[in-house]
Amino acid sequence: MAIIDNIRSIYHSLKSRSILQNYTWMTILNIVSPLIGVILYPFVIRKTGSDSYGLFVFAQSVIQYAVQLVSFGFDVPAAKTIAQNKTDKALQSKLVTHVLAMKTMLSLIAVAAFLPFVFTLSILSDNKPIFLWSITLIVAELFNLQFFFQGIGKMKVMSIMSLVFRILMIPAVFLFIDGPEDNVTYMIITGVTLSVGPICNFLWMIWKENVSFTPFSFSYARKLTKDALPFFCTYIFGLLKTSTLTVLIGIFLGMTDVAVYDLGNKIVNIFRNFTQNINTALFPEVVNKASRNNINRVFRYETIISLTVIILIAVVGYPLVLILGGPSMTMAYPVAVILSFTIYSYLIVGAYLNFIFVPSNKYYFVTIEQIIACVSCLTLFLLLATLFNAIAPEYIILSVALSMAASSALELVFCRYADKKTIQKPL
Repeated sequence: MAIIDNIRSIYHSLKSRSILQNYTWMTILNIVSPLIGVILYPFVIRKTGSDSYGLFVFAQSVIQYAVQLVSFGFDVPAAKTIAQNKTDKALQSKLVTHVLAMKTMLSLIAVAAFLPFVFTLSILSDNKPIFLWSITLIVAELFNLQFFFQGIGKMKVMSIMSLVFRILMIPAVFLFIDGPEDNVTYMIITGVTLSVGPICNFLWMIWKENVSFTPFSFSYARKLTKDALPFFCTYIFGLLKTSTLTVLIGIFLGMTDVAVYDLGNKIVNIFRNFTQNINTALFPEVVNKASRNNINRVFRYETIISLTVIILIAVVGYPLVLILGGPSMTMAYPVAVILSFTIYSYLIVGAYLNFIFVPSNKYYFVTIEQIIACVSCLTLFLLLATLFNAIAPEYIILSVALSMAASSALELVFCRYADKKTIQKPL
């Protein structure tokens, strides 16, 4: 009964009705979207083959560097501003105008920087079509203005529009994917379906939410850039950890191992997507009036949730690998089990960032945490990959999962240290 009373207390104190709606729609979006990938996975990998599918994953990982440049890190400070000024349409319009303008400039820079690599690096130029079509993912990020809907607490609108077009991906894949050469078609379908939803959300924002364009101010742009820079650095180092690992697997281990790692990661994401929006959904309310008691409760409940998910992955992971990838992909099961431990650190670290570091304006802690994670992950990967290659080369893919899990644990250690030594006091 005490647990139920605590949940009820948090529910009322944080105006949980709007939080619950936001969380529900963000969770639906983040469950259905990867679930579509999981549904399509057995069909696509059997039609294209693990090597061809691995190339598709590899291309997605490479373009993420350009996508992250476009994203830059505007989302968290922009969502904070919108959440604190829900009725100020003039400020909202000014903010959206400047974020969109800067993302447009960054998109042009990203494409201009990416194209020379496509035409000069052999691993890219030998598969030019799939890398050129991956540029559609930059368009999807350009019009991704989720921070606006998150800030005003209307994730329902954004989620429905995005889901409609992503669901249309299913019949398109079954109609047009039929062999290894169709990984380019798969990239086209993915890019288009991911782009149309954000474009429609952008038009809805202008039409229904009365957001208009305002004159561009370089001083305001500098302020936004300054606020976003710590998050950009954070995301870049996070990207260097995740995408660089996939790129290294593709270069040194092969595209089949990319597919194995991707399957293990997909299984973990099936469960992670139920939990990853807890902190995001709480953000608009908590950022305005966080309390140490409520944050500690969040830590406790997220620990219970994480441990439950880890046990579930250990129990059902192997059957899922057989269903999705078949007997040739069984190495994806230990990869998934090891990666499942990152769910705990993901939730707890996210709570530190959203409810402690951001409200305290300690943005640089966010950057330091990701630098630690990136450096430790890549260093551990090189060491463990060398060790596995010497004593058990058939299990070398496990070095990637172990590196990810260990670096996530170090992120958590740093967050706890930073909170205890520099911030811990009544908020």
